[in-house]
Amino acid sequence: MTEKPLRPLALFPSLPSATAPSAAESSSAESSADASRNGPPGDRPRSRRALRLLCLTEMVAVVPYLALKVHWVTGGTTGLGDGALADAPAFFWLNMLTVGLAVGALGVGVFLAGARSLRAPAWPLLLPTWVGTGLLVPVVLAAPVAGLVLLLGADGGGEAQAAGSGQAPLVQPWVFGVVYTGFTVQGLALVAALALWVRARWGGALTEPVGSRASAPGPGAVARTVAAAASATVLAAAVLHGLWAAGAEVPLFERDALPLGVGVRLTEGVHVIAAVCAALGLWALLRPAGRRVRTGTVMTAVWIGTGVLFTGAGWTLLTSVVGPGGTGDVLRAPTPVELLWAVQMAAAVLIAAVAVRAFAVTAGGRSPAGAARAGG
Repeated sequence: MTEKPLRPLALFPSLPSATAPSAAESSSAESSADASRNGPPGDRPRSRRALRLLCLTEMVAVVPYLALKVHWVTGGTTGLGDGALADAPAFFWLNMLTVGLAVGALGVGVFLAGARSLRAPAWPLLLPTWVGTGLLVPVVLAAPVAGLVLLLGADGGGEAQAAGSGQAPLVQPWVFGVVYTGFTVQGLALVAALALWVRARWGGALTEPVGSRASAPGPGAVARTVAAAASATVLAAAVLHGLWAAGAEVPLFERDALPLGVGVRLTEGVHVIAAVCAALGLWALLRPAGRRVRTGTVMTAVWIGTGVLFTGAGWTLLTSVVGPGGTGDVLRAPTPVELLWAVQMAAAVLIAAVAVRAFAVTAGGRSPAGAARAGG
């Protein structure tokens, strides 16, 4: 039986269904080992084992971080640079939020490893993994390099200058090693597991070249306008991120007590790459004429790019407004910068929405109206 169309958020049409065999193929598969071996990638025993191993790795990598956060929210001070920080309300609530994120990461691992992950609605998994990918990819790319630079003592800003300013470090150095090692392993495992799961559900549509289905309708004027405005916004933001990555004296903070260290600069560089990937990926989806790039490549660029832009701006904005506590206003950004982060978040959501809509309509070969009706 063909899988029913998914019921996504009202913003989007139905995503194309996972690759499913016909009734005749299903009957044949039950009586033939060869048909079983030629089924969807996610149904092959080797792929299922790989997916479960990756999910287990992701969940194990979350445990040290979750344990440390639970220790802090219950009043513990191990690993803190200033024990008084644990008494700050903002510190408590920010850590409660990260506890929730860690528990969500465990839930994603459990769900992906389960037998029903290929049949369940996709949106409850896609949304949290989009956020998780956006949070973890910059860590995977920047943390190893930043750690090496700090180990060699080559960081000309950040840590050393912050210490010289009289501001106590928020956490002890070993915490960074534990946390960011876990983040790196978690990010690699999550991205690999998600790739296997997506390939199993939409492998056929993702391996086709962009625009290869001539029967699919093109984007409407509204979609093109929204896409152009959102892409221009993230590319403009990329200019500022590029200045920060280069170490330019742009007022990222209200006070000069915390200069741009190597970790922040590398992360800003990742944001520049993410903005370019999101904008170019969306453009390739909406104007596919003459392009032979695979749809999966384009959607990966948009997925990671928008996730990094949304979560990076969102987390920085949250910590700027709320503050970790115990540090005064040292992390509070100027209002124009906070506004930039808010606009960047909105643009990232719009790009992701238009891209998913374009993929759903193109891969499904339906008109927007028909796709919307199918999506409920």
